[in-house]
Amino acid sequence: MDYEHLLLERRGAIAILTINRPERLNAMSWDGWLELGRAAIEVSRDEECRVLLLTGAGRGFCAGADLIAPQKTPPPERFPPYAFLSVLVTSAKPTIAAINGVALGGGLALALLCDIRIASERARLAALWIRRGANADFACTYLLPHIIGPPRALEMMYTGDVIGAQEALELGLVNRVVPHEELMPTALALAEKLAKGPPLALGYTKRLAYQATAPRLLGHMTLEGELEQLCLASEDYQEGVRSFLEKRTPVFRGR
Repeated sequence: MDYEHLLLERRGAIAILTINRPERLNAMSWDGWLELGRAAIEVSRDEECRVLLLTGAGRGFCAGADLIAPQKTPPPERFPPYAFLSVLVTSAKPTIAAINGVALGGGLALALLCDIRIASERARLAALWIRRGANADFACTYLLPHIIGPPRALEMMYTGDVIGAQEALELGLVNRVVPHEELMPTALALAEKLAKGPPLALGYTKRLAYQATAPRLLGHMTLEGELEQLCLASEDYQEGVRSFLEKRTPVFRGR
């Protein structure tokens, strides 16, 4: 299948999915998120593929939602299109995020949906929805507390502060940090190692690891989407978007 916002290539039993909007630091419109969900489902159903490696083109992994891109598909009223990305957790195939640059908002959550995260030393991560007057979504409110604990996760989501690769490593947010030029060789070497493993045993191991997470994930993402609609309808969200476009500090009024 051909994609507008993505590149999907195969290297033996490894599928490499690259978000390909480098001019926007791989920020995605609703159409892009839908496309990414379709690509993830395609890979999950590919019997020849054993491992998915996800990365971004250029200087960014994914800068989250693109607030200025034309939207062919309107934002959802209830069921968020990114909920299809839950397949990254529910699929039996191991998934690796190679975080080559900024992973912000939905981009951070996309990395969290992967089993293993390897970061370039240039990586920068933030749960910055709060800066736009919105609640965190893309399963971030579920996965981030699960991975690094509620206090640190809430601090990240409350402040929207950007953290560097080394701090992310110390928090347990990423598995390892490598020099930038070694990122893809390192991620590919791990993907090749996993691709040579026993698929059934790997799939069962993943299923057991996520046994408490996977059944609740889709419902949680749907709730996030419902609450997000309340935020999107608020004056605070409109102020958050305007301040971003005008490059100024927002003034939120709680309505």
